[in-house]
Amino acid sequence: MKQLELLEMDKFVNVYEVVRVINSKPLFLSAHYQRFIQSLSHFKLCLTTEDYFFNEICNIILIKEISYGNIRIDTFIDPDTPNCEIHIKQIPHHYPSNEQYKNGVKVISYPHERPSPQRKIWHADIRQKIDDIIKSGKCYEVLYYNKSNILTEGSRSNLFFIKDEKIFTPKQEHVLPGITKNNIIKLAKKMGFEIIETEIPLIDIVSFDSAFISGTSPNILPIKEIDGYHLDVNNKCLRSLMKEFDGLIQLDIRNFKKCKSL
Repeated sequence: MKQLELLEMDKFVNVYEVVRVINSKPLFLSAHYQRFIQSLSHFKLCLTTEDYFFNEICNIILIKEISYGNIRIDTFIDPDTPNCEIHIKQIPHHYPSNEQYKNGVKVISYPHERPSPQRKIWHADIRQKIDDIIKSGKCYEVLYYNKSNILTEGSRSNLFFIKDEKIFTPKQEHVLPGITKNNIIKLAKKMGFEIIETEIPLIDIVSFDSAFISGTSPNILPIKEIDGYHLDVNNKCLRSLMKEFDGLIQLDIRNFKKCKSL
């Protein structure tokens, strides 16, 4: 059955991961595998092994000669059949420009609650709505807030705020456990910053100094404006975290040795 047909059938669930490739090596691959398995575990499937997962991804990188970009790993689940076949392909990538990293991006809020925030599951309907908003030129990203007007995450990103050199982020149980987000939290703690996981009401954005989104494609990207409220994109804490995170990326790529062919 074609992937498109599967996506259009309500009974199928599309669990997926998107992995960034730098210098022909997959970034943070072990963490992506762990999240993939965590998403699949809810369906009591015969789960793929880490070696198989790694080797299939490395083969795609080698065969397609991917030196830079994104690859997507999908499995299409029929809840009535305990199978788990993965499909891997290169997908178009859209990374922020140097200007956007320097000057920040505009984002807007949108009322939406992810049905299963702890699992990375594709929902074509809401994705199309958000893509239409972004393509209209109104913003770079859309930030979700729930029925209590509490900010949760971006449509393709996690969310952080900064005030007085403290870093605030929505509670983990309400959002997708982002690979980039988890690395940022570990790095920030190592740098001596206090991380506070808390509920962030939409109305409280005016109390923060700076904000940024994180994700596989944007890494750490400053926010210059949320719903018309302007934030400091040159915050010292933000800029130092961006610099150190770039170093963490390079370290992970240098240390990747799982793919014998790479």
